[in-house]
Amino acid sequence: MAISWHIGVDYQDAGCVKIMTDAAYDPVNTLDSERFKFLYNSKYQTMRPAGRDTQPYLGAAEVFTPAGSDVNSFAKYHRSFVGNNGQLFYRSSFFTNLEYSVPLYEVKQKDQANTVYYGARVTRSFMGFNNRAAYWTTPAYLEVGWLVSFTSTSFASNFSMSFGVGSLFDTSQFGQTCKEIVVWNLPGNNSPIANPPLAPVDGQVQVQITPNFCRASKPGYDARTATPGQLYFDSSAKSSKVVAAADIALPAGTTVYPLGDIGAGAVGNLFADVIVYQGATVYYPTNPLSSETEYGADYYFSGANLVLSNPYGAARARFVVYAQDDSSPVGGTNDVWREFNDGTRDVVQFLRPGASNPPRLADVMVDSRWPMVQIIAEGYIDVTAQADGAREWSIPIDTTGLFPFVKYVTVHGGGSNINLGGFSGTIAARVRPPFTLFGYVDPTETGKQYYTGGGSTYCRLTASEARFYTFRGLPTRKYLSGGSSTSNLVTESDPTPIVGIRYYILGIPA
Repeated sequence: MAISWHIGVDYQDAGCVKIMTDAAYDPVNTLDSERFKFLYNSKYQTMRPAGRDTQPYLGAAEVFTPAGSDVNSFAKYHRSFVGNNGQLFYRSSFFTNLEYSVPLYEVKQKDQANTVYYGARVTRSFMGFNNRAAYWTTPAYLEVGWLVSFTSTSFASNFSMSFGVGSLFDTSQFGQTCKEIVVWNLPGNNSPIANPPLAPVDGQVQVQITPNFCRASKPGYDARTATPGQLYFDSSAKSSKVVAAADIALPAGTTVYPLGDIGAGAVGNLFADVIVYQGATVYYPTNPLSSETEYGADYYFSGANLVLSNPYGAARARFVVYAQDDSSPVGGTNDVWREFNDGTRDVVQFLRPGASNPPRLADVMVDSRWPMVQIIAEGYIDVTAQADGAREWSIPIDTTGLFPFVKYVTVHGGGSNINLGGFSGTIAARVRPPFTLFGYVDPTETGKQYYTGGGSTYCRLTASEARFYTFRGLPTRKYLSGGSSTSNLVTESDPTPIVGIRYYILGIPA
């Protein structure tokens, strides 16, 4: 068939699995450095989900998971005793496949129906005396973070947890009444990636195929004895597939993007990372905010379509759509690998042994229509204070033939009796999803004074560089309290200033 793929040793005498972007490329002798030629290469570092969970706002309720647990033993804790906001906690033990104490993660804000995502929007909020102050930001501004050694001090029944997520429901902001937590098996602090690919070792087995399982290990690890973190794919493990990646114009109104032939199993098992930006350069999570402008889009899935709803002016959207089905295996007669034509192109799949025919999404480990996400750059940036708050950090990258994307979190220090928005406590550190905040305060003597919030960060992504911007040391918000004079000006500071950025630059074959 007109697709080039290989199981076995390559030019480095390393056991591997490779699928090429073009049948003209030789999977055995093509250099690994030519990344754009590979749809899949088991010698590359990639990313795997450790868990995903959705929690709706339950109103004035206190609910512990698992049933029968309490503040000392919960895995998940929903707490609210007021009309429109509440708290949500996950201990790290909730995500049973998690390999890191502090991981890369996201919190995605959704509507009450658990359908529409709000995370790709910049909206305005007023505050202070006579609403003479306002700020523009993204929903992640309200997130508390992944907490390290947290002890609550504001609840009637206080509790502690070594590691886990703290999040807030605030149904007056962004319409968010449902939270989706996505955790990846990658570090979210300055810890190195565990079990990196190593030099091949003579005599090791990299690929194992039996009637009961199919798995491939990273170079330098033997598939027969490898731990889950040392495997690239494993028929017994959960996996996610990139079923779409694109950068599209986003005019005002509704834009429908067909995801193509993703199979019936993928529908209903989709989630996405979406960046909405203005201009010709990609910025995440937002463009540098410098004017009184709301922009962005909500998005949702309708069958095999990604639908973006833009109530503002024209912009662009860059997105990656994942499909994940965690259901158990079912019996069938499919071989471990399957070759066919889907009507438009030739396809090769690697399946769970004995998968159903046709296979479900959960049975598909690798599909040549759905390329792997390559990590083309990763690292940690130490962020120190600057007199004016503004600093830049340049990371050179090579995205030749690849569709680049960025994911990062910000790392913060800790302290005692820290007010975290809806509650307080003592923490050793916390890790937050990135946000950008821009605002003004309007005293009668001076008129509007604009500022960038001290907790703001963003990344400018080009074909050759990821450039990060931080503003540590600047006030996080400003407002007027009790009057409109400059004498009533209140400035807030970050109780846990940013100390680092943990970043991942991803590449998907274009």
